[in-house]
Amino acid sequence: MMRGDDIAELQRRLGQLGFDPHWVDGILGPRTQRAIQQFQQNAGLPDDGVIGRSTIDALDRLTSRTTGQLTIAEVR
Repeated sequence: MMRGDDIAELQRRLGQLGFDPHWVDGILGPRTQRAIQQFQQNAGLPDDGVIGRSTIDALDRLTSRTTGQLTIAEVR
């Protein structure tokens, strides 16, 4: 189960990739949910809004790079 700190980290990483959760506040609200679904769509995942293993793995792959900002095209 994800806690506030986990959600805040998720929000930070989504924002880093260009999917705006609005605030990094640790709350899984509607804007964060929308950012998750947009990320999932762009990553070719089911856009169910569930923060499952495949979503986390995709975030890990894309945010672990140290070469700077990614473009939306790189997410696809």
